[in-house]
Amino acid sequence: MIKQFFRTEWSKLREMSFRDKRQYIWEYYRIQMFAAGIVIFIVGSMINIWFINPPKSEYLHFAWLYPHLPAEQLDSLANSINPIVGNPEREQVVVVSYAMSDNPEWNMAMHTRFFALIQVGAIDSILVHGSEIEGLASEFFLQPVYDIIGYAAIINPELYQMIYDRKKIITFAQGEHPEATHAMAISLRDAPLFTRLHFDTSELYLTMLSNASRPYELAKALEIIFDLNVPEVAG
Repeated sequence: MIKQFFRTEWSKLREMSFRDKRQYIWEYYRIQMFAAGIVIFIVGSMINIWFINPPKSEYLHFAWLYPHLPAEQLDSLANSINPIVGNPEREQVVVVSYAMSDNPEWNMAMHTRFFALIQVGAIDSILVHGSEIEGLASEFFLQPVYDIIGYAAIINPELYQMIYDRKKIITFAQGEHPEATHAMAISLRDAPLFTRLHFDTSELYLTMLSNASRPYELAKALEIIFDLNVPEVAG
């Protein structure tokens, strides 16, 4: 049936002038042509995203829950930490604000995104005010920072001593579990990188999410934050 259809169409076209062919094709096949163009565009875009220019994956994702800051300022922080990334062509550090703003719709959207990313383990650390840590720990959002401290001891003894002295130990209960005492955060007060970028760090702490799995990368980030071993940027 399809073969016969093409024979009939080809026979019609052979008998037409160039102008008639153009008019005929446009009149009877313009919808199919538009549809084919859309399909080609979508397929081309998917090939570009998946194979030619795939988006960068997140080497570390910091959630900013301190007072709201412009995205440009947080991007500067992410770019400053980015030299720890092994493959900057494919990976990047991101710092995203989930702090409350003056826009209720924006707050709702970011609130939803924040909890969705936590569920899939896409957020590594929350940068947060010290007064919020006990509540986050009690709600099972955080894990102790011992693994970060342990990796710091391996990669940089000076970093280890610094963050060991800056650890925040709290006693908290999780649901019906008995109270526990753990080091749940690391103070970033007067950290050199934040000072250069004009951040308020008076009560700023770095935490580790309960389902995060990148304590080594967080320890490397702290090297940058405290100016202890700044890698050279390639190229």
